[in-house]
Amino acid sequence: MSQHRNHRHKRGDRVGRIQLAILQLLRIEQMHGYQIIKQLEERAEGLYSPSAGTVYPALQELHDKGLIDIDEQKDKKVYFLNENGIKYVQDLGLESDQFWSEWRHRLAWKQSEEFKMLRDELDKWEQELHHAKKQLIRNPARTEELMAILADARKQVSLWTQMDKDTENKV
Repeated sequence: MSQHRNHRHKRGDRVGRIQLAILQLLRIEQMHGYQIIKQLEERAEGLYSPSAGTVYPALQELHDKGLIDIDEQKDKKVYFLNENGIKYVQDLGLESDQFWSEWRHRLAWKQSEEFKMLRDELDKWEQELHHAKKQLIRNPARTEELMAILADARKQVSLWTQMDKDTENKV
């Protein structure tokens, strides 16, 4: 679905989802932080209420990455896409409507019962893997055995994902 999953700026910096959303907003018009927060909330249609503690650090990162500039007006900072940011957003090749539709879909998924079950299972998996790595410290001879288990699990997930892609392509 999403073509912009792990987009990286030319310096290799990862641009996260909240940052992509902010870039989409600034693509339309320059805004101050509170406007960005309100616009994100409105575009999420009740599925997400961003906090200042999320938005302002994201704005700072975008500024640090050279994608946005800041115009300090009286008591407000106004953020806008600079030339690099405009090019970056254009290179994404996403229509604004497509981005916001995917944004809402992703937010709904993250609030679903299925996502919560998956997250719980992944947490258990990480705990088991952590314990297994600790055992390897005491018994490094079993490293290849654990690597085979992990490779098999990765292969199983890859095959499962490929089946899903094949089904999508037939539709």
